[in-house]
Amino acid sequence: MWLPPKLTDNVCDRIKQLREAMKWTQEEFAEELGISRSFLALIERRHRLPSWKTYTAVVELGTKKYGKKKLVKLWSNGMHPKKKKSAKT
Repeated sequence: MWLPPKLTDNVCDRIKQLREAMKWTQEEFAEELGISRSFLALIERRHRLPSWKTYTAVVELGTKKYGKKKLVKLWSNGMHPKKKKSAKT
């Protein structure tokens, strides 16, 4: 199934950024989600999408750690990937 790149990038980036914000290793995060570390790595590199079950588990972990309002704020502001500055010629 094809999905728009921007959608897949957002989902995958948010998962990675939440894990990094929580200061968890891929191994710890994957174990908590009930998936393998290698599958988490594929998600973080945008090679695979998480199942709905995995994504909701990510949201639950983030909500436990930060609370719903702060998680939404982090994901809508602070956790977006930084835009690369374009090279000026």
